[in-house]
Amino acid sequence: MITNTNGIAESIYHYIWLKDDSLLKESFQLRLPDTIIFKNGMPQVWYFTNQSGEILMKKNDCRKPENIINHFCNNSKQNGQVVAYYIYNSKYNVKDPINDPHDIKKTKQFDVNEKICIYYLTKETFPQFIKNNNKSPEGILQRFIDPIANHEQLIQAIWSPSVCILSKKQNNRDLYDMQFDPYERCATFDGCEAYSKVIPLRGKQISHEIRKQCQMIIQKLTNLSYGQTNISRVVMYFKPDKQNHVWFLYCSSIRLQGEPDEQIEQYKSIWGNSNIKKNNTPISFNTNFKRPHQIKNVLTVNTMHPVTLIKNIECVECGSLCQKDDLYHLAYEFIIKHFELNPNSNPIINENILVIKPKSFFVSQDHIRDIHSHIPPLIIKLYPQITVALYEQMKVNDAFLIKTILVCESCFLKYSSSNSTLSGASQRVTKQKKMAVRLKSASILQRKPEIKEYLFQQNLDLIKQKKEAFFKTNSNKQSFNSNSQFSTVLNTHSASHKYKLSLESNFDQISFQLNTAR
Repeated sequence: MITNTNGIAESIYHYIWLKDDSLLKESFQLRLPDTIIFKNGMPQVWYFTNQSGEILMKKNDCRKPENIINHFCNNSKQNGQVVAYYIYNSKYNVKDPINDPHDIKKTKQFDVNEKICIYYLTKETFPQFIKNNNKSPEGILQRFIDPIANHEQLIQAIWSPSVCILSKKQNNRDLYDMQFDPYERCATFDGCEAYSKVIPLRGKQISHEIRKQCQMIIQKLTNLSYGQTNISRVVMYFKPDKQNHVWFLYCSSIRLQGEPDEQIEQYKSIWGNSNIKKNNTPISFNTNFKRPHQIKNVLTVNTMHPVTLIKNIECVECGSLCQKDDLYHLAYEFIIKHFELNPNSNPIINENILVIKPKSFFVSQDHIRDIHSHIPPLIIKLYPQITVALYEQMKVNDAFLIKTILVCESCFLKYSSSNSTLSGASQRVTKQKKMAVRLKSASILQRKPEIKEYLFQQNLDLIKQKKEAFFKTNSNKQSFNSNSQFSTVLNTHSASHKYKLSLESNFDQISFQLNTAR
């Protein structure tokens, strides 16, 4: 059933697949790429377009994981090229601790803050994604259609009964340049503004074709619902391929005629205190997309060194995804200090922590409660079989306290903020990010000017003493007017002091200053 939504409209594919006797077969020409709808983590429906241009549904046996992998990956595409993308609701961020799927409550049919996430899959990552059970339980898997040019392009159509506005976006990166991340090569309307740019939609033929397809979809939905589903506004996305065929991809932000008052009430906080009565709500066409939690919010600046956007490492403490460069060493000493300073911040029994029970005896609930009230939860994660007695011995052991563990930035700041020895940790983390190369430490003479001044005076006194002793012991009483000759003789007769006399200043210059002073 078609309802008001700010997210992806999954039911629209079912209405497009249904046969409508009121429309001629030749009049409804719509191309739909291979689209698989997932429910509860399993593929439920698979729609596709045959060679004659008719939208059909595959049998149940074709929806097995191995058949899906063979169909999407057995093509002429090279490794690294995008073969499909997965569209899902932002509330199903599996690895995001804020939006844990076990804590998701049943929301209303219409949500103002509903967002759409699109995750792009390459030929290497697609099999692992299909076999992985941690993906979003509800979503749409769709085949990636190669664009008409070397850059990814997408056309957005904002339709209403009176007007249809078209806009086109093109990605800045070359789609077939494998050194860049797939998300940076494919993001258009679903990514930030730095990844793509708006380009003019040239040609009356393609504009006329997209407007015609929008009108056909709306007309078919109205006919199949016997006039009960009257769409007032809708946002659709299309893509032209290399054969100049226009493909319908997905639909978002639908508004029906006669919106309920409960839906309008949700926008009062956005509109402010307005006494004007409003009968409908605005559609979201550029603000209802969100970056997937597996993607890092960065951009390649130097094309010679492309950045990696995929976050493939899970933090031991909070479970959030991060990259290797975003991990910091945290000593066990600060974990223990944070637990002792904030004993009430940790639950007595944490259900997310797995406690392995010894096989030798039965572990009661009081024993588990005693462990979690005396041992930090992170230590229990690292050492599941640790006991309270062993922990009391280890927390005073220096070899145990200096051991470190890699955690994300937020967890590092959480544990370091309560320790005075780690004051200013946030500034140091920022400094570590900005410093690409660590400079070598300066010499002691540069770091300690007072030592340099002291050595200079000592050398001047030593040179004066050596010069006086030299003239007294010289039997010929030869006068040395040349400072260079005196320096040569002095260094020859006092080899043991040669290292002490070496300074940054010229030796002849120091001797010349003494001669002029006399």
